[in-house]
Amino acid sequence: MAIDNAFALLFLGLVNGASIGSLLLFKGRNRLANALLSGFIFSLVFRMLIYIAGYQGVYDPHSWLYVPSIEISLVYGPFIYLYVRALILKGLPDRCYLHFIPVLVQVAYYLTLLFLPSKTQFEWVQNVHLTTVLHLETMLVVVSMAGYFYLTWRLYNEYQVWLGEQRSDSENFRLPWLKRFLICSAVFLCFWILFLLFDTLVEFTYQRHFLLFAVISLLLTYLAFESWRHSDQAIPAMALNDPSSAPQQSKKVKQLPDGELWLRALKEHEYWRDPELSLAGLAKKLGTNTSHLSAAINQRTGENFNAVVNQMRISSVCRKLKLGVSEGEILKIALQEGFNSKNSFNRSFKRFTGMTPSQYRQKYSTKS
Repeated sequence: MAIDNAFALLFLGLVNGASIGSLLLFKGRNRLANALLSGFIFSLVFRMLIYIAGYQGVYDPHSWLYVPSIEISLVYGPFIYLYVRALILKGLPDRCYLHFIPVLVQVAYYLTLLFLPSKTQFEWVQNVHLTTVLHLETMLVVVSMAGYFYLTWRLYNEYQVWLGEQRSDSENFRLPWLKRFLICSAVFLCFWILFLLFDTLVEFTYQRHFLLFAVISLLLTYLAFESWRHSDQAIPAMALNDPSSAPQQSKKVKQLPDGELWLRALKEHEYWRDPELSLAGLAKKLGTNTSHLSAAINQRTGENFNAVVNQMRISSVCRKLKLGVSEGEILKIALQEGFNSKNSFNRSFKRFTGMTPSQYRQKYSTKS
């Protein structure tokens, strides 16, 4: 009965994953990314269905099904990488279909094996599949998973750097859920690789693979709820190449010779009060381009665009807190100074001052 109850949990994870995977296809925002995430979820659902069918003895009356279960393990890496790419870049690379050729070959192999004559099928499985093909497949899956996770993690980190360089509201788009998703997926894929290696050494049994599919069920349950919660989040698209120039808007600042004067203009005109200020927007106001402005800011301050703007915002907030404002006015002041959420304000404030806004007010307001 304990096994039956545990097995019911696998089925519950499968149902959750299939339900949310279907609903993701109808989300309006991030449609392409959600479709790819749905594909990843359904690939896990498909593999669990095959396992559940075998565990429940569905194949037992059919001798022609006594072949290795269909594997689609070469699709997990591409789905995760293309999902993150579509979410961050709002598009896919040219000829992205090439990423799915390995899994198509993998599926074609198992389907061919399925429809071979019984005698040929048995001989192939015993003499070729178990001794050669399975080992080759395991190696390819390990290489594929490692390669795609490297590409995905690098893209995620590049996006975090880009946010700091280009957006003053970058704290709102750190995507902690995506980071957790990648970590959970990495744990799952490590389990998958271990079991692939295990299969090459020990005879396959459904009982021995129960732990693997329990991990898949947990991942599906997590994806089901978290992906739905964040599927409509507006995320700024990372530009692969920034424009080399920006239109000139103000004669007062278009001839600024270096970063020191640009920073002075940023402070004097209080551009930092704009909650949606971006590097491109500031470059347009100053009549320069993003590359020169970013380099000048970094050279003069040793910080990126986001840090410089938020330091100005925090400095202004601190000056007002020292005047003795009430606790309820802190958030109102933060919003006036350019922050657009309580969470981003609190994180930035603690980062630059080492304390919370309330602690700062209590410590310094009486010393003004």
